[in-house]
Amino acid sequence: MAEQDELAEAIARVEQNRGDAEAWAGLAAAHSEAEQWDEALVAAEKSVALDPSETRYLVQLGAVRRELGDTVGASEALRTALSLEPYSEQANAEMRKLQELRRRRARAIETGKPLDADMDEDPAKRSLWSALWTVAAVGILLLLAFALVMWIHAGR
Repeated sequence: MAEQDELAEAIARVEQNRGDAEAWAGLAAAHSEAEQWDEALVAAEKSVALDPSETRYLVQLGAVRRELGDTVGASEALRTALSLEPYSEQANAEMRKLQELRRRRARAIETGKPLDADMDEDPAKRSLWSALWTVAAVGILLLLAFALVMWIHAGR
């Protein structure tokens, strides 16, 4: 219910002043919170059109485009934000999310698995399994080395 209230308030702020970039950014944020990505895109684009030098609006536009799967558009918005403010934590964090999405897409293409197939994998579990396989491999190698030494000594 609070989500709907925030959306209604954001719409009212935009209706009061259609030329207010901050109001449009607030509307984009409210639509994003409600996962209404197409509406969020329209509002984010409007905020950037009204104030193209505001890094926050460009980052928001990049985030919405990423959510919609438009990695090229997201990258464009984020690169513009970073050209204006190279050390923006928000822009850099969003760029990392975009790069991770691109890596996941590439992995999905390579493996033939759906894009979200690896979302359930916990990195800690992957690390644990990797460590267990490494320990098992080392153990087998040691066992083989011991068997070889025993075989050599038995032949004398």
